[in-house]
Amino acid sequence: MEVYHLPSGAWDQKPTTGTPLPGSCGYSTVVIGKDIYYFGGRGVGYKNSLHCFNVDSFKWRELSLSSSDRVPMMKAYCGIVSANFDSEDYLLIIGGRSYSYINTPKQPDAQYSAGRRCNEIHYYRISSVLYHLSHKLPTYNVP
Repeated sequence: MEVYHLPSGAWDQKPTTGTPLPGSCGYSTVVIGKDIYYFGGRGVGYKNSLHCFNVDSFKWRELSLSSSDRVPMMKAYCGIVSANFDSEDYLLIIGGRSYSYINTPKQPDAQYSAGRRCNEIHYYRISSVLYHLSHKLPTYNVP
C-alpha cells in the first residue's frame, strides 16, 4: 500500500495483511470511519466481491455475502454510497455495467439495457454481513 503524507509531501510503502481485492479497475469505493470498502470491478472478468481495508491496522478483509439469490451481479463502474439508518451502517450499491445478465437473478422493477448497464439497487448492512435486493429502502419518519 502506498501512503502519502500531506505535511511532508512524501510517499511511503506500507505492508498489508489479509485478503486484498483482486487487481482490477472500475471498482467502487466508500469510506465509513476507518474502513474503506471496495465493491466489484473488473480484471479477468467482472467481480461482485466486497472487500474492506482498515487504515489503522492495514488489514484487508473479504466480506462474506449472503445467499446467491441476493448478491449483486458481477459488475463494474457502479455507484456506492454509505448511509446510516437507526444506528446501522449500510452500503448502497447502485447501477453498474457487466458483460452479461445471463444466470444473474434480476431485481424486480430494475432495468437492464442492451448496452449491459443496469439500475439495480442493493443495500448491504455492515453489522450483519447481509445483502438486500431492493429499490425500496427502509422508510423512516423525518422529524
